[in-house]
Amino acid sequence: MKKTSLLLCALLAFMLFTVAGFLMAARAETLARLPVNIRAIAGERQNNLVLIHVDNLASRQPALRSVWVAIRFHSESQTSLTFVQLYPNTDDPRAGEKLAADFGLTNTAAPAPVFLRRLSGEGIKFSGYLLVDDNGMAQVGEWIRQTSPKANVSGDTQILQAGCAALTAAQGAPLPTFDWPGFSAHLNTDLAFDDILVEWGRLLAADPPLRCELAGQ
Repeated sequence: MKKTSLLLCALLAFMLFTVAGFLMAARAETLARLPVNIRAIAGERQNNLVLIHVDNLASRQPALRSVWVAIRFHSESQTSLTFVQLYPNTDDPRAGEKLAADFGLTNTAAPAPVFLRRLSGEGIKFSGYLLVDDNGMAQVGEWIRQTSPKANVSGDTQILQAGCAALTAAQGAPLPTFDWPGFSAHLNTDLAFDDILVEWGRLLAADPPLRCELAGQ
């Protein structure tokens, strides 16, 4: 009888962990494919942006560091910002490799059309992109360290995690001023700069308070 009880408990625990893992994987995939209109305007419930990190925007063929989709969702009951990593893709390395193989820049330092088509072909819809190089990401890390001196900003995942922590902890409290003019020298985007500032202000003044996270973390 005792052995039977132990076996039942072990089986139940295994089933619970299996279901939890399945739900987490399904959630990450769903987040990456959330729909959004072509262009975001004030008052919209959702806005998806593609974040692309390269080593040096001054290079003709910069090395691709990472690709993320940032999903900002707002309703009467919640305001959330979720980052979904597309490259490197530990869940589906082959998909990540295909995305990286299609990456390149045009003569205006914009993402190549074939790369954007690859994103669309994967079912990812977005209203714009932010292309940032190493110096730009380092500047974001420095801004985070002003708020949290002990924050780990050693990589993109750590920077986004620490940034989420800073944004959620600062609801209603002042944050250090971000150097947007200096950052713009390491940024290329198809968004109007005023739209970026509006979106930034919307996150800082989110009501209900912002919930910020990395999918699968």
